[in-house]
Amino acid sequence: MRCTLHLSLAAALSLAANASVAQTTGGAGIIYGSHHAFTVEAPSGWVLDNQAGQSDGLVAVFYRTGESWEHGTAVMYVNTASPDSGHDADPLQVIADDSARFASEVPPVSERSAPSLSTRDGRAAHVRYFDGGPRGRYEAVAYIAEKTLTPMIVLTSRTRAAFEAALPAFAQLVGSYWFMTSDVRIQHN
Repeated sequence: MRCTLHLSLAAALSLAANASVAQTTGGAGIIYGSHHAFTVEAPSGWVLDNQAGQSDGLVAVFYRTGESWEHGTAVMYVNTASPDSGHDADPLQVIADDSARFASEVPPVSERSAPSLSTRDGRAAHVRYFDGGPRGRYEAVAYIAEKTLTPMIVLTSRTRAAFEAALPAFAQLVGSYWFMTSDVRIQHN
């Protein structure tokens, strides 16, 4: 699914002053694509960057101020999953698919449920923790139920200590999520 990030006016003005860097500390943005538009805001002390994750197919990545997407000990990003069936999105199916994919990795990935988090618009985000696998990563994934897709907010870290230290920022990022509309019309120039 192709998503786009639109930075808030404050972020856009900040970027206009330094057009070569598409990032801002504490910035907020609108992520939109076919059938969705939602907002997220960088946690305190974190950077919202709409350029660094593009080679990974990501329109919004987050890392601590003073770090980078490539070298941060803990980083976060936003992604979406759309149903192929034409039916409503089912976050429990996305969770099951992710769990199966992670379980197939060698060495296997450990998965466990975590307490749900609440979004700014009052939705419950189902949270799963994953750790291990060939890359030895620690991840928290929040899956949010929407009618047209399943937004996912992901925290990933190279170390357990950095992962645990970043969990409050992850909760803050999930808590900033606000779904705007599923009625998005994108005009191509």
